Order: sequence, then structure tokens, then C-alpha cells
Amino acid sequence: SFGYFVDKFFGIGPNSPDDGDENYTSNVYTATLFTRIPSYWFASDMTGLIFDFNYTEMVDKETNPLLKDSTTIGSNGGRFFGLGLEAVWDSRDNLFFPCKGKYASLKFLSYPIGNFNFYSMELDIRNYSSFSKDHILAGQAYLEATGGNIPFYKLPALGGQNKMRGYYYGRY
Repeated sequence: SFGYFVDKFFGIGPNSPDDGDENYTSNVYTATLFTRIPSYWFASDMTGLIFDFNYTEMVDKETNPLLKDSTTIGSNGGRFFGLGLEAVWDSRDNLFFPCKGKYASLKFLSYPIGNFNFYSMELDIRNYSSFSKDHILAGQAYLEATGGNIPFYKLPALGGQNKMRGYYYGRY
């Protein structure tokens, strides 16, 4: 995939300022391949290999002082290639509108090739319980962790349409 993005980088941590100088523009080229391995080989419902490539080119850092400072990892763009594993357990009764069941996903990726050397881990656990005909109680626990020489645009982030809706993606 290819994307031309006008995005924001507020800094790292909950106390980063929101002063109007967060914008930057980038070209992003990515390729991701997921392969599934038969479930009878592993204890999960689905297990797969992940191959992930990213090339990010900074087009315009605009007035963002955090990106004009070259000490911010990834402020000049770069490329990296990663390999990983994912295991998924899924007992939901419906993929799009579950009423009961559980979902768990564990993903680990290592990026040893490229301008950055880092790893990421993601754990997503969900539970759905129906306590009457039209009422469902749903809960989710989510953890994303990274380590190493991580470009700012691959740091864990909350917000957007999937995690903490109502907050701009990457604000926290």
C-alpha cells in the first residue's frame, strides 16, 4: 500500500504539549503478508507468520519542532523489515455482532533489518456475555509494548476509531 499522510506528532508521554505545531507530511510505503498455519499444529485456533515492510519518507516537517530536531528517532524517515508470529483464539458466536464468547490475540514482531532495530508485542483479549435478549456486556483488555530503536511513527498509540474513540490517534 501507499499513503500520502498529513499527520500529527505531539511528542512522547501524557504531558506532551498541544500547541498547534504538531503537523507533518509523509509518504508511506508498506507491505504486510500474513500466512496461516493449520491449527492442529498449535494450541491456538489460528497461528500465522507475519512479514512486514515499511518505508517512510518525510515530505514536510512543517513547523513541528520535535521533528526538526534530528534526535527524535524516525524524524528523517527510514525503512525496516520485520518478521513475527500471531496466535488467535476465537470462540465468539458472531464475528461482527458477538453476543457471547471470547477472543484473544497475541502478536510478536521483530524488526532486525533496516534503519531501526526494534520489536513489538500486542495482546488483545475480549469477552462477550449476554445477560438478556437485547443486552450484551463486553469487555476488552489491550496491551501494546515496544522496545529498541523505535521510530516515533511506530510507537504504541491510543485514539482513532478502534481504541479510545474521541481522541485523535496518536495523541496519547
